[in-house]
Amino acid sequence: MITNFKTFLLEAPEYNRGDIAEAIFASALAARFLVKPEQKVSKSDVEKALERIMIQHKNTETRKDKDNITVDTIKLDISVPKKATTYLSSKKNWSQFSDIFDACLDYVNTTRRLNLQAKVYYMNNKKNKIEVKGEGTKNQKGTKVDIALVFDGKRSRNQISLKTKGGEQFGQVSGVSFDKQHTLWREGFDIDIASLKSEFIKNLGDFNEKIEYETRADPQLEKQKGMLRDAIKPLFTKIVSKINQLSTSGEIDLVEHLIKFIRKHMTKDDHQYVEFVKIDKNKAKSLRFEKKFEKQIRKFNFTAHAKVEGDPTIIIRETTNNKPLIQMRYKIEAASSTKAGKKIFKVYPRTLFELPSDSILFDLG
Repeated sequence: MITNFKTFLLEAPEYNRGDIAEAIFASALAARFLVKPEQKVSKSDVEKALERIMIQHKNTETRKDKDNITVDTIKLDISVPKKATTYLSSKKNWSQFSDIFDACLDYVNTTRRLNLQAKVYYMNNKKNKIEVKGEGTKNQKGTKVDIALVFDGKRSRNQISLKTKGGEQFGQVSGVSFDKQHTLWREGFDIDIASLKSEFIKNLGDFNEKIEYETRADPQLEKQKGMLRDAIKPLFTKIVSKINQLSTSGEIDLVEHLIKFIRKHMTKDDHQYVEFVKIDKNKAKSLRFEKKFEKQIRKFNFTAHAKVEGDPTIIIRETTNNKPLIQMRYKIEAASSTKAGKKIFKVYPRTLFELPSDSILFDLG
């Protein structure tokens, strides 16, 4: 019997770029408070902060306020997986991440709220403790915050949820059972799909999620994945029809459900504090989910579309220009676990909530 099969360990690369980005981004935030606010933060400033924490293992630095007497303390803590920590401990590896450095510099030098904070704490001539905590891997289930910014023990309103290219996921539901889908769409969009259960079970045919395989290359494993995929396709098509009825029935507004769904899964219902930041192609895009977001998204109408080629996907698009907002993608993997000292594999499906690379969401914040 496998004692902990709810979490499968998938094959991991040498390091994760998201973890690398978190360390560099946190270092850039710390540098913003070490450098005088009238000056732009340079790559060298970020590298110095990163070197102190990753190589010198020094997490505290001081700087003087404008009066040149009062001393503020800037504390930088970074908690990323061992592989990323090891890789960043060698400065020769940093040149591979010039795009991440550039994107972080773009953010810290142009974000109005952050630069105002840096100016206030430099000008107030009061002893302050400024903490930057890169802790995205510490409490993944309890918060969406990857990098916390804390002033004198009080958290700032710009807690960072950080994403990199290829890291568009902002939530998920895992498991084969129909109840998982029923709960997802009922809680997310107030849609009842109970009437579709018998058809879904019938379409599963001989699928058996309990079968264990010795290798991912087992043809039977691929066959089982195909059975599950074929059962999900018609289910998603019918769910799309139900979603689109929300905007035509006049009883429930799809936009209102989208506001709640996006806020819940992107911020863990902490939307007043969490800022969503995506770094891609040397730039940083940021998004907040407060009143401006509500006002902007309500200007649009949205329609659901089903894509059944490859991973079955429900895409929410803006009705007029057909640009995507978010998508829910059903991804079926062969995930590994250990049983009696041997690696085994099982079919492991997840419904991923994702932000397409060309999403209009960043135009709404």
